[in-house]
Amino acid sequence: MAVREVALKKLNISQKEAGLLRVLERDGPIQIADLVVRSRAASNNFTSLLNQMEENDLIERKSNPEDRRKIMVYPRPAGLRLLAQYNLLYQELAEALIPTHASEAEIEKFREWIEGACQIIARGNSGEKPA
Repeated sequence: MAVREVALKKLNISQKEAGLLRVLERDGPIQIADLVVRSRAASNNFTSLLNQMEENDLIERKSNPEDRRKIMVYPRPAGLRLLAQYNLLYQELAEALIPTHASEAEIEKFREWIEGACQIIARGNSGEKPA
């Protein structure tokens, strides 16, 4: 089982939930249509996912103050805490996989690689083009 799946299972969160929380953490409150695009989620069950996350107090939906016909999704403190726990656990598990005989330089290179991979993933989720 991959590190990500172990961390998700331990915190009882789905990959889709973690992805949505990551977008909300990065971008702040966002319209539902934009959240679908940025999270690359399937729109056919997106409402069910939002309902579940709202029931678990991870997000909150409110009318857009600028256009009350549109709904905004806001991260809740519990959702941001859960994402922080996931990120920390993921990092701890990934670092535990580094051989104990690795040098400090090798460990630093591995951390840089992980950070770079996370940035590439974040750019892909936001629709940005690489520089």
